Amino acid sequence: MQEIIGDIDISINCVTNYGYVEQNKTQIISSNLIFPLELFELSLALNAKKFINLDSFVNKKGNSYPKLYDYALSKQSLILWL
Repeated sequence: MQEIIGDIDISINCVTNYGYVEQNKTQIISSNLIFPLELFELSLALNAKKFINLDSFVNKKGNSYPKLYDYALSKQSLILWL
């Protein structure tokens, strides 16, 4: 793939799945954890100098919103993996 794309300078992950539309935990984890990890690994393979992962205030310590628990947990897990 690098032959097709070449090196990249920066990779930005904006993917967010809050799970609002009857999505199960697997779909939320796939969107908020698995896909960004795959993007991160691809970015490394393409020699990206920076990887930016967008998040939200819901994921900050002290902010609790029970309806978004699965979302927050998946985003927090991503931070640990990166």
